Amino acid sequence: MPIFDASSVQAALRKLRGDAAPILEGQTVLDLTLYELGNIVWKENLASGGTPEEASEKVKTIVRLLSIMEIRRIEPGEMAAIAENAAAHGLTFCDSAYLTAAHGLATTLITEDTDLLGAAHDAGAKATPIDQYLKTST
Repeated sequence: MPIFDASSVQAALRKLRGDAAPILEGQTVLDLTLYELGNIVWKENLASGGTPEEASEKVKTIVRLLSIMEIRRIEPGEMAAIAENAAAHGLTFCDSAYLTAAHGLATTLITEDTDLLGAAHDAGAKATPIDQYLKTST
């Protein structure tokens, strides 16, 4: 089962809208994805001049989506490997968490982040953007 980062979940929601749920149901995200998606909604809401109520409704949509996905917790014992991968590949700690989890589980990372795609390639991990994943999984 692949691991989706926040950028890929966001891309799926934007591209597929109401059809995203069947594609994402049962897929895996990391626990930090919850915070990243919440932050995306919050920043976009502030930038568009949206109300707190509008942001809350968007967050509720994400909560419903996340409730049908598998959420994998980052364990404290994984933090050293995450830091090492971040340093080795010039990634943020959060991006490195996705790479480290995908590599450790020998699964594909689904991401829209070009730096993360490149780092995954350099690390010998499988990674692909959501469009390519959708072409091969349906």
